[in-house]
Amino acid sequence: MPILSPVKVVWLPGEKASINGKQLEELVVGDEVRIYSADSSRVVELLAHGCAEWLLNLHSQPYRLMVNKLIEVFEEIQYSQKERIADAIAGVLIIRCEE
Repeated sequence: MPILSPVKVVWLPGEKASINGKQLEELVVGDEVRIYSADSSRVVELLAHGCAEWLLNLHSQPYRLMVNKLIEVFEEIQYSQKERIADAIAGVLIIRCEE
C-alpha cells in the first residue's frame, strides 16, 4: 500500500496519552501513529484504526486549513474594530475627565 509509506508507526507500551481526560491506546500525530497499548494482541487492530484515522486526516486537512485561515482573518478584523472602539471610548473618557 504505497499511500501508507509516509506513516511512521511507534509502539510505546506502558506510556500514556490522553485527550480531554480520556486514556488513549492509539493516537495519530501528523504522519505518526503512536500505539500505547502494552497488549500485543491489540496492536494490529490499533494500527489499522490509526492508519484509517491518518487517511481521514489527510482528507480533511484542506478544510481545516481553510477554517483556520478564516478564523485568522476574523480575528484580525475583530482586533482592528476593538482597537477603534477602545480609542473612541478613551477619547470620551479623556474629555469627561477634563471637564
